[in-house]
Amino acid sequence: MMTTTRTNRYDSVATALIFGSLWGAVESTLGYLLHRAHVPGLAGTILLPAGIFFMVAAAKGSGRASAAMMTAMVAAAWKCLNLFLPGGVMNIVNPARAILAEGLLTAVVFQMLDWMPRIPVFLTAQNRRPGDRL
Repeated sequence: MMTTTRTNRYDSVATALIFGSLWGAVESTLGYLLHRAHVPGLAGTILLPAGIFFMVAAAKGSGRASAAMMTAMVAAAWKCLNLFLPGGVMNIVNPARAILAEGLLTAVVFQMLDWMPRIPVFLTAQNRRPGDRL
């Protein structure tokens, strides 16, 4: 029984690392460019749906609501790497805080409603073996 619990926890963390890294890469590249454009609301309008997609995919892939928050923490850490690029610090810190707030809100909603989103099966790697057909 202990092995199953550990495996599920490791799967949850691995899923959060994968989707959080993808989300962080999008935030770090596309988000940086959109924030540098100085168009109010443009970055949030484009990046919020992307963040929701990655959090939903992580929660569904791991079967845990907490994966949404873990995904956001990884993405926020990636976003903080932009501190080494030219530009204002607040253009990096504020989006990172928003990412963490999105993750917390999403995880709380999933947990309170006991709801796990449905996404296409090709986005989940759970119960797959090499050679399985999609």
